Amino acid sequence: MTKFARIRDEILAVTVVVAVVSLIFGGLYFVFDKALSRWTSRDLQNHAELIWRAAANGPIDGLGDRIEALSHTDALVGMLACIPGNSLVSTSLADQINCSSPLARAAMAADGKTITGRIGATNALFTAHLLGDVGQLVIVQDPTFVEARRERMLQVLVLGAYAVALSLLMLIRFGVIRSQRRVVRATRDLLKLIDSGDDVAIPTEIAAELRPLVTDFTDTLTRLRRHRIAEHDDSGPARLRALVNSADLGDTSLLVVANREPYEHERGDDGTVRVRRPPSGLVTGIEPVLRACGGTWIAHGSGSADREHTDAHGRLAVPPESPEYVLRRVWLTEEEYDGYYLGFANEGLWPLCHIAHTRPTFRSDDWRAYQAANEKFAQAAVSEGADSLVLVQDYHFALVPRLIREAAPDAAVSLFWHIPWPNSEVIGICPWREQILDGMLGADVLGFHTRFHCLNFLETVQRYLECRVDLATMSIEYRGRRSRVRAYPISVEWPYPSATRDAGAKLRQSLGIGRDVHVAVGVDRADYTKGLLERIAAVETLLASTPRLHGKFVLVQLAAPSRTRIKKYRDLMSELEEAVTRVNRRFATTNWKPIHLELRNFTPEEVRVHYAMANSGLVTPLHDGMNLVAKEYVGSCADSEGALILSAFAGAAQELDAALIVNPYDTDAVAAAILRAIEMPAAERRARMSAMREQVAKSSIYDWSSKLLRDLVEVRARRDRVWPRSRPSHAVEAAV
Repeated sequence: MTKFARIRDEILAVTVVVAVVSLIFGGLYFVFDKALSRWTSRDLQNHAELIWRAAANGPIDGLGDRIEALSHTDALVGMLACIPGNSLVSTSLADQINCSSPLARAAMAADGKTITGRIGATNALFTAHLLGDVGQLVIVQDPTFVEARRERMLQVLVLGAYAVALSLLMLIRFGVIRSQRRVVRATRDLLKLIDSGDDVAIPTEIAAELRPLVTDFTDTLTRLRRHRIAEHDDSGPARLRALVNSADLGDTSLLVVANREPYEHERGDDGTVRVRRPPSGLVTGIEPVLRACGGTWIAHGSGSADREHTDAHGRLAVPPESPEYVLRRVWLTEEEYDGYYLGFANEGLWPLCHIAHTRPTFRSDDWRAYQAANEKFAQAAVSEGADSLVLVQDYHFALVPRLIREAAPDAAVSLFWHIPWPNSEVIGICPWREQILDGMLGADVLGFHTRFHCLNFLETVQRYLECRVDLATMSIEYRGRRSRVRAYPISVEWPYPSATRDAGAKLRQSLGIGRDVHVAVGVDRADYTKGLLERIAAVETLLASTPRLHGKFVLVQLAAPSRTRIKKYRDLMSELEEAVTRVNRRFATTNWKPIHLELRNFTPEEVRVHYAMANSGLVTPLHDGMNLVAKEYVGSCADSEGALILSAFAGAAQELDAALIVNPYDTDAVAAAILRAIEMPAAERRARMSAMREQVAKSSIYDWSSKLLRDLVEVRARRDRVWPRSRPSHAVEAAV
């Protein structure tokens, strides 16, 4: 700050203080002025009464002498004795007033009260008192003397007020300057400490009133210092590692609890074991977090050869080719898996939360299996670390946050709900809705893909539990704890590891698709919520209404079999094959088949090559929390060549608004959107794709995980400032 600026600020401060003091003492001046005026009037009246008593004390014959003697009293102008037949006037009033004057008569009629009048150019006060039974004595006083005294008192008051104000201003200025110097000195010491490379700590000599400020400043500098690891590497993993390092987690571990494991060991028919990546949007979204930060992924060991490739505790390092984190497998019996996963989770909660018009089924045996499986996963999480940061994933584990909270109160727990959360009336269908909500509210942070789902959850909790919901802070107070509810739109890693267009061209050639054919690709699990049958119907409508596309358009649909032990899913695959066969039989020629359906599991690398082959992507679920396929397809279009047709009922539609947004139930509208994607001018196509790529780039999976982890770390830091860390409970010790 320049010298001129300091002078300007000080002048401004003085002006403000003077103005405030003037306002305050202006009001006080008015009050004191009124009070002094009353005191002055009372003094003059008392003075008149004393003079009257002195004059009236004696015989009437000596009255004149007494009047003349008293006429020299301070503030006295003169006296007039009005006695019938004999009026006496002091010499000072002899030629100015007599008993017949209007002022004299008015004073005598005032019954002892003082009245105001003028004698010549002088203000005067007239007071009349009885002289026994013979007449009245009129006393005339000059108020100037007393008023001058009042004005001097007010002047002293005003000057004293300004003196006090200026003194206080100087004291405050001295205190502020002293505090500023102390803060500057403490800041410089901290900066020197940061530059020295030593660990940052709060200097012990900092005064108590400055310690909160210095503490916050120290925390900020610590984070900035630890962010230096990413100065020369601005990639998502580096930024995520910087965040975890800046959180000062110490020995705290990062745990992910998910049903699906990122790697399965499967034994083939020939007896050989191979590692397989299961088709899962959750795996696609979550694994980059652990690969960047390390930690433990706790999942159900579902592979046929999983037990053979773990230690005694179910642990192994993954990825197999270059280990970066630990996979902890939890073993479930076939009966437990059927009840917990196929039954309660996927025949109950899945259709309940998706508006796809499939009736949920709730069975008591499935609920008991769900409880038992959640207890197993919670015990596994606690055994990995009682004060961990735990990221619980999805609807399979609604009870796990409460179970971890009770066994390990020092753990910081989040629950991310990857599927939609419907309104409270729909949730009311579940017979165990209160237990589900209670379990979820064991989490410190609850995440959903969209704000709409967050508001639905808050409404549900408010309806079914005794709790306090704060919409302003999007939080819930329940059982003595606060849970945050936040929207965290999940995404894919960036830059997305896309395949080359050359690889896509080779795949196109292997499928017998010409170079001039427009290829639309769909990548989904074979699930009734994905709108696969509706998509086939839209393609059929398009081909029926636009014959010029025959031989010029192909849909390549990848559909990974899913939950095949559930009849609804087996029926869907049969219906899907029948629908594709019908359309191909209707429109196919010798050299062209409009729909290529592949019902099998695909590796991530195979999926990326299909993206590279496509001219457009079809993502038309009936209802979806986010749908990462949309973002994967956008990420794969590194040259911005591609169009995306996206369902309005997918969470991704709120971010990717440059896509062609459709209602998947409107067959004609979906057909029209496909036609528009085929005929879209190249400039518009690139502009739309560039806008979507920019959106995905600025909100990648690393941004998603950073926001979630940052909120979780902040919750734990605040809790630690209020409550000290607890000792491990007996439940924890037993689990360990």
